[in-house]
Amino acid sequence: MPSSQEKLFWLSRVSYAEEKREIVAEFSNLEEKRIKRFAFFPKAFFALRAGETRLVQEILSLYDGKRFQTRAHEGKVLEIHASTFSDLKKISSLLQQSLKQGLIIVEPERQFLLEKEWNYFDSFNQEGFGLEKACEHSMPGLRLEECAESLEKTISLLAVQDAKTLEKFIQQFAFAKALAIPAGFAPESIQEAAGIFIENAFFKNSFAIAKENSQSLEAFGESASGFFTNVSEIDFTMVWAGLLSNPSLNLGFETLNCNCCKPSSLQAENILPDSKALVKFLQNGFYFQSQNPAFAAEFHNSHERKQARLERMREWFLPSLPTGPFRNGEKALIPLPDALMLEREEKAEVMNEIHGLKWHCLARESFIAREIQALILRITQTEDKMLELEHNALKAQKVLCSIQLSESPEYTAGFFEKKCLEGLLKEVLKELNNPRSSFYSANLASALGALQCLKLAEFKQLAKIQGEKVLQASAEVVLVQAQNPSSLMKEFSQKAKTIIPTISKNFRQVVIG
Repeated sequence: MPSSQEKLFWLSRVSYAEEKREIVAEFSNLEEKRIKRFAFFPKAFFALRAGETRLVQEILSLYDGKRFQTRAHEGKVLEIHASTFSDLKKISSLLQQSLKQGLIIVEPERQFLLEKEWNYFDSFNQEGFGLEKACEHSMPGLRLEECAESLEKTISLLAVQDAKTLEKFIQQFAFAKALAIPAGFAPESIQEAAGIFIENAFFKNSFAIAKENSQSLEAFGESASGFFTNVSEIDFTMVWAGLLSNPSLNLGFETLNCNCCKPSSLQAENILPDSKALVKFLQNGFYFQSQNPAFAAEFHNSHERKQARLERMREWFLPSLPTGPFRNGEKALIPLPDALMLEREEKAEVMNEIHGLKWHCLARESFIAREIQALILRITQTEDKMLELEHNALKAQKVLCSIQLSESPEYTAGFFEKKCLEGLLKEVLKELNNPRSSFYSANLASALGALQCLKLAEFKQLAKIQGEKVLQASAEVVLVQAQNPSSLMKEFSQKAKTIIPTISKNFRQVVIG
């Protein structure tokens, strides 16, 4: 907490003065405002596709060279600094017309905040004639332009008068803090917010990606049908986020299949589960159930004997398409986890030849992993603050603590902010797997999808051992019929070395299919 001599201000407004080439930042509290001005020149990043570097330079030579500068990053990304934001937009239009690929344009105010590592509503201490960023995380003591009252009083009034408007108001507040955008310009949809989050990560790390022409693989979900009782809906969002942010996996746009860390054997520590291995089958007419149903669907669509696989699936009541049939001695490339499983069961032999390996970098940390970690930390800090308020209320009011919490603007803001940030995290993960996204990477989606399949397979196997039943399993939703789902999830977390999944809903009765 600041000392009594220190006065806190909060970053309340940022504007770009193009004619002066500067950013104007406004810091305020309930009593006064302070203005600071910063020289500013906007920039953007362009993904250099193979063989296009000279062509891009020729296109840029058509624009006034005195109004921009360029710098290449590893021959893959071109950084463009412009005199003004108008220049930057004109350069992007020039590239778009010629190459059908423009710059990812981030508005000047957001660029400035990302470069300074500031966000709206950050707190600042008055230090002499300047302002220094503080570590104060309490409710901002200021009045927003669109509100007649202070932020704290506005939340209190909305809590009594209009709960729906309150949630939307706090969502705008949360997005402003998390995405470096003004509260009055919050995205209309959670998908748009996820796009801004990834766009910010690209900008902060001087990265760009060329749009990939990709087709989505068939969903790897599985589902039972019928009438069921005692069903729990399990949310694996934090599990997937934990995988994506795990330093030992190092999943990222720039850290997969690098030139510096290519493995020389199947025993290398940085091999990813979407790798394929060459195997020789040891049985005639052999089928197997892949741990990756997306691979099984791809195999089914691209190989003969479709009817035989469909008949086997119906006859044996299989949850997903089988892969096969294979002859004794036949060789094929299959997912590495399947290959290792079949070798342990003495049904196939893994060949020593190196084929179809995928790996992560051991020398460079993934920037998207860092950003996901930071978002998880923000959620955790919000939750910790709520727990602190709950503890204080219980200590002061005993059984009446719920009344005190319901009347606390800070607790109310924390509740809806946590809900908003958790929704953002879930949508970011979906966006990374969305082939229609501007930020889609087939390599990253493949690696993350393979890991999700492996963890879901482990969860289903554990449920089966415990006599429980997984009714539906996909990246989106897992439905399990279990007497003690909490115990199941805790044991899964320990065995799979992941974050514990959470129960989002419980159903006494449910009909599927």
